[in-house]
Amino acid sequence: MLRMALQAPNTPLVALRSILGIPTLQTRFDCDRVRLLLSIINTPQGSYVRQQLCDELELYDGIVVAEGDERLPAASGLWWHRTLQVLAVMDVAAAGDQSALPAGGGSWVDWARLVAAQWAGELRVSKETAAASRVAMLRVEARRRAREIQRCVASLGEVSELVDTPNLAPFVVDPKRDVTQLRIQLRGGRRTLFGHRHFHLDRCPWCTEQGMFTVPHLVRDCVIWEEERLEAWEKARAVAVAAGVDVAPHVAVLRHYWYHFTCGAAVPGEFLDLDLDRPTHFARGTAPATRHLRLALPVYQRMLGITGVFLRVLVSKTRELLEAGNPAWGYTPEVNARRVAADNHAAWELEEARAGEEDGGGDRLERALREAATAMETGDEARARAVLRQVFQDLEDAGEEEGTEEPAVEEDSEDGSV
Repeated sequence: MLRMALQAPNTPLVALRSILGIPTLQTRFDCDRVRLLLSIINTPQGSYVRQQLCDELELYDGIVVAEGDERLPAASGLWWHRTLQVLAVMDVAAAGDQSALPAGGGSWVDWARLVAAQWAGELRVSKETAAASRVAMLRVEARRRAREIQRCVASLGEVSELVDTPNLAPFVVDPKRDVTQLRIQLRGGRRTLFGHRHFHLDRCPWCTEQGMFTVPHLVRDCVIWEEERLEAWEKARAVAVAAGVDVAPHVAVLRHYWYHFTCGAAVPGEFLDLDLDRPTHFARGTAPATRHLRLALPVYQRMLGITGVFLRVLVSKTRELLEAGNPAWGYTPEVNARRVAADNHAAWELEEARAGEEDGGGDRLERALREAATAMETGDEARARAVLRQVFQDLEDAGEEEGTEEPAVEEDSEDGSV
């Protein structure tokens, strides 16, 4: 199964690697980012790289405060943009557990800001903090893996019956490699067969039946493809009859078995007398081991070829239709052609982190005041003033929503300090 899964080109690499328990490529990048931060902090006091780290953080904060949007190119292009995002995700994964938080308590975001501001002093990352960062990143990876498994449940569940048999993959004897790959991809459901960009679709793209964008519906039931489907099944049945193989009549009535056969799954001998449901398969080289297999293999390959033509046309036309898009589906190429950012870990993790901040308003205010105090201690009055202004603005907005009075902001008339 691992070999077949790796041959399915539409399987999202992040999902596949996560399910198999391997650190994803994104997690590796995030781990390297955290390691780089720790190594920079461990450089000698007053070093150029630590000073640059502090300067770029001030630049990033200045852009965010001035423009009010951290997603602007000027802010998102800075190293601290993604670094702060990763640290926020680590805070969520730590969930208050001190073994996954920096030594001394507090969040990873606050700790990073504090140590970055102290670039001129002697500072070393403790062994406890380094170990805690590893624990936090392991938890981040575990959360990503669990989420990807849950996201695959629906797609895998719709085709579970195709592999829940003693004979897992009899179709591998088909010499047509492209159709064999399609049948491999079928075993991952619609997410693997048609790509993760269209996984959200809530209706059949052909007949628009609600909730029917599934592999069984497209191959077995969609009324738009009924004529081509029955024609392929009748031709495949005629091959078996001509070869003297017992096969049940009435293909339209027994469409469930023909759906299994088209997908390359095992079918019972009462339906098709090729013993496809034996706990073995035909993948035994050019010389099958028994007389039965020698007689059955050519027939089975021809029947696979006929149903494979229908399957290839169905999948290719469906992919073209999906790529063309339809506003009614919530997908158009102009808007959604590049959905990597919407589908990878970063998007949902940041939404979760922001939701946590919204739920913990008091904690956010405390962090902001601590940040302003740190800025004042390091002599960065501009940063402290900007942070406090933002705090007062947030309180003002909250007061307007709740009908409370606006907080007053007093400034020194000479230098404008808060």
